[in-house]
Amino acid sequence: MCLLGVFKIGIDVMEYIVYTKPNCTYCTAMKRDLTNNGIDFTEVDLTKDEEALEKVSALFSSAPVLEVTNGKRRRYHDWPSYRKADIGGGWD
Repeated sequence: MCLLGVFKIGIDVMEYIVYTKPNCTYCTAMKRDLTNNGIDFTEVDLTKDEEALEKVSALFSSAPVLEVTNGKRRRYHDWPSYRKADIGGGWD
């Protein structure tokens, strides 16, 4: 099941997509953290979406991967960079 949502910061609409795989501890942790911080996201299972798997595999070697879009630019975070990121800011 995919959840679709957006999170507003100022006038920009932030969109979040979490690329996951089944039985992935870090995927579960990332989704839980986003949920606990009130951030709605779309979940994409990489085992069921070949196009998404190709896109993510070109950038990272493992799940989860968070894609953040502010309407103008797109960022990707793997688990280590997600843990250090200010996912809502720093777009300048």
